[in-house]
Amino acid sequence: MLSVGTTTIQTSLIGGSTPGTAFNDAMAENWPAEMMIDLKHPIVEMRFRCGWIIDGFSVTYRLTNGQTRVKVHGSAPTGSTDTTGMNVLLNDYENVVAVFGRAGRQSYYNRNMINSMGLVIFDSAKASMRIVGPFGNGNSSNNGEPFYVTDPIAFAGYSTDGPDNLGLCGISFIKNDSVSQ
Repeated sequence: MLSVGTTTIQTSLIGGSTPGTAFNDAMAENWPAEMMIDLKHPIVEMRFRCGWIIDGFSVTYRLTNGQTRVKVHGSAPTGSTDTTGMNVLLNDYENVVAVFGRAGRQSYYNRNMINSMGLVIFDSAKASMRIVGPFGNGNSSNNGEPFYVTDPIAFAGYSTDGPDNLGLCGISFIKNDSVSQ
């Protein structure tokens, strides 16, 4: 759930929707709303589980009350920032300013999927950028079409949650359309 008066837009779905259940991290979890995302620095950490494709990911959101909330989509990520490079921790001055990758038909699995994903991160204290990823595309097939989206504040899409691989089907992005960052 985003704060009242916020105008948001949701991008088109990238990848596929089957098999999967819809998710939208910007929606309220319970009534009254329990999750109010901090729009200035919404993402604290992202973790990816991947191989040939993006099997799943988790996002730790910063909330307006100072707490954090983790959302997991698809296969639960594992690994460590120090050993695998699949966990991305943002400092208090960093924001994800773009997400990029490849999505579409995956030849081995014969369905539309998120084949790779990477992040562009801006540090406002240092006026610097860093790029992490892309993750996935472990077989170097470069299946699917390239995509990029700027200024995401939350994620939506389709996933099959659980321990099995191939949990993430498709993804779309929630963007703040009311305030320039």
